[in-house]
Amino acid sequence: RRATMEEEEEEEDAGVELGFCEAISEDAVLFEREDWRDAWDGGVAGGVAMPLIPHAEESCCSRASFLAQIYAPLDTPASAFHRSLAVYECPAHGPRCCRQQLPRENEFYPSEPSAERSMRRPRPHFEIVVESEPKEQVIVPHRLDDDDSTMPQSGDNPPDPETVDFFTRVARAPSQVLRYRRGGRPLWTRSSPKPTDIPNCPRCGAPRHFEFQLLPQLLYYLKLHDEIDFGTLAVYTCDASCDPASATDVLLEFVFRQPPIDAEDDDS
Repeated sequence: RRATMEEEEEEEDAGVELGFCEAISEDAVLFEREDWRDAWDGGVAGGVAMPLIPHAEESCCSRASFLAQIYAPLDTPASAFHRSLAVYECPAHGPRCCRQQLPRENEFYPSEPSAERSMRRPRPHFEIVVESEPKEQVIVPHRLDDDDSTMPQSGDNPPDPETVDFFTRVARAPSQVLRYRRGGRPLWTRSSPKPTDIPNCPRCGAPRHFEFQLLPQLLYYLKLHDEIDFGTLAVYTCDASCDPASATDVLLEFVFRQPPIDAEDDDS
């Protein structure tokens, strides 16, 4: 049975995609084609995501800090042909993830990509570039302001096995800020706390499963490490990716905040 569990864990850990911050100019072309194949992060506190649906409100309050947004379309359902997930840090409610989606045939975008026109809009300072997780450690430039890839010393206490695993995996590509594996499992920074009861989708009742997580390295790029702190933010989304009530509605998904490695356990 133990071998089976280990095989299941290896399968869940396979196929992880990593996100890395890459600086871009503020006046860069947002989309060379209207096919939404971009991801980006906030760049500055209080920034806003580029909504999938024009004029839709994504943040839960005007004071929320935009952290990251990814474009994550699904083959099924057909209504998730375009699908966007944006993460904010809200002063009142903590981390939140907003989901928007559209079918291929919709009133906002053409059903086929078009290279005939480009759109320029205000844009965050960083684009998230996605690469597959390497199986072994790779040498990459370490671009963080502080060294966030060294495991903290535990004194006389034995090291937390989850913390050891976290730093071992992150060492394969130390500057990663995002890990994506829909249906996989998070890479936890510590053994506790962890979510014990992931709430089902309040709209359709379907279970939620892990889809992606943000790593604390992101806060250094956004210069938010003195304002926001987390070990990781793990995002769980509706397994059915159900439709909102209307095309312009935004659905909130479940985000679990695991505190920093050196923080005492708290309610997340």
